[in-house]
Amino acid sequence: MDEQPDDTEEGGRKPPRVFVTYSHDSEKHKDLVLRFCTFLRVNAGVDVHLDRWYENVRRDWSIWAIQQLAKADFVLVIASPEYRRRVDGWAADDGRGAQFEGSIIRDNLMRNMPAETRRVLPVVLPGRS
Repeated sequence: MDEQPDDTEEGGRKPPRVFVTYSHDSEKHKDLVLRFCTFLRVNAGVDVHLDRWYENVRRDWSIWAIQQLAKADFVLVIASPEYRRRVDGWAADDGRGAQFEGSIIRDNLMRNMPAETRRVLPVVLPGRS
C-alpha cells in the first residue's frame, strides 16, 4: 500500500485517531504491522496513521512523529523484543525512530500517568512476543 487509505465516518461520529509506533525489526515484521494497520482502517474504521503511508514525500520524521503523537486519541505500541531494546536505550546506533517516539511516550506518561495509561495501548501481534 503506497498511500494512506481514505478516512471514513459512520453515523456522524469521527473515528478515533490512532498513531502506531513500532520498530523496523525486519521486512516480515514491517509487513505484519502494515497488514494489522490496514485491517484496523478498512475493517474497523479506525483513523490509523502509520509511517509507511507517508513515505511519498521527503519529510522531517521527528517533526512528523511529534505531530502524530500530539494529535492521536490513542497510541498503539507494537511490542517486540527489538522495540523494547531500542526504547530502553540498548541500541545506540539503530532504531532511532523508535527511540525518539518511545522517549516522547515515556515523557508523556510521566506528565500524566492516568491519562496516558488509557491512551497508550500495547499490542502484541500474532506469533510475536
